[in-house]
Amino acid sequence: MLENIYRRFQASDGADSTFDLVADATAEAVRPVLFSVLVIIVALIPLFTMQGVPGKIFAPMSETYGFALVGATCLPSAGTRARFMEKAGGVRAHHTRLVTWLNKRYASSLRWTLTHRKTALVIAGAALVATFVLGSFLGGEFMPKLEEGNLWVRATLPQDVSYESSAKTAHDIREILLSFPVVTRSFRRLAGPTTARRHHF
Repeated sequence: MLENIYRRFQASDGADSTFDLVADATAEAVRPVLFSVLVIIVALIPLFTMQGVPGKIFAPMSETYGFALVGATCLPSAGTRARFMEKAGGVRAHHTRLVTWLNKRYASSLRWTLTHRKTALVIAGAALVATFVLGSFLGGEFMPKLEEGNLWVRATLPQDVSYESSAKTAHDIREILLSFPVVTRSFRRLAGPTTARRHHF
């Protein structure tokens, strides 16, 4: 929106007032801006509907992003900046070398596209098909699966317990855990003040 106001100031001959320029430029750009914001917010809807760990991770980000977009749309500072530009002596048309080069490349590309419409459509269609083909190789999970079903069972024994006794206790605990149908695997780890041993079964 500010860019459109800047453009209207550049094209103005000074006959129109600042209010008219800002009002016309805002009315001209408000519909595309609102549509763009709506598209971004709709793209964030899947993040709002996520559950579990992905929802806890990405929901605050999506909410903050959505509130920022809505706030930036409802509370623009276009009028204040336009008044500042008027007091500063107007806006002079000035383009950097990079912008000038980009404008030339864009104009030439646009002319080629308009004169070779069929070729441009074929290229765009091929790019779309390639996108779908490459997308089919992507995974369906938004996040890697987290092993949330794991349990860490810890038993604290006396410091002077022997290794044989602690190993027997760990074995008994492991056998009790494996007696439940929901338990598929069990590992035991024997640790002391200075050493640690881990056995996998």
